[in-house]
Amino acid sequence: MTDKTNEPRLKNIHQVVAFMKSVIACGETLSPRDLADIDIALAGYDHAAAELRWIPIRSADDLPKEDGYYLATCGSVGIDPDDTTSHELNWFGGKWYLPSDEMIEMDGVIAWMEKPKPYTEPAEKIAEVGERDGV
Repeated sequence: MTDKTNEPRLKNIHQVVAFMKSVIACGETLSPRDLADIDIALAGYDHAAAELRWIPIRSADDLPKEDGYYLATCGSVGIDPDDTTSHELNWFGGKWYLPSDEMIEMDGVIAWMEKPKPYTEPAEKIAEVGERDGV
């Protein structure tokens, strides 16, 4: 799998897996260029995964630095001590609130994380659909 450009050929983890399967199936070896492309693709994956990690709240230093909407896990709110729930909550003025006009405060938040970006179709998939539909 070679080309004449310097642009990485593997853009995401799915392409890396497919490429590795083809290398194994054909009994080929990886070139230095292949390894570099895999490193680039996986570095992007690691960065994206790092942004979506739960941050346990052990002290005030662990709370969000900016007001906004986050995913939050609340500790036990029922009879079962292992019963936890996750919600989208509004962090505003140093407190957690349900996302409503009534500003209902939420206690018992044990961890939070950035909200993931909404899913969007890859540009090449959108182009395929447009060509297929005559757009």
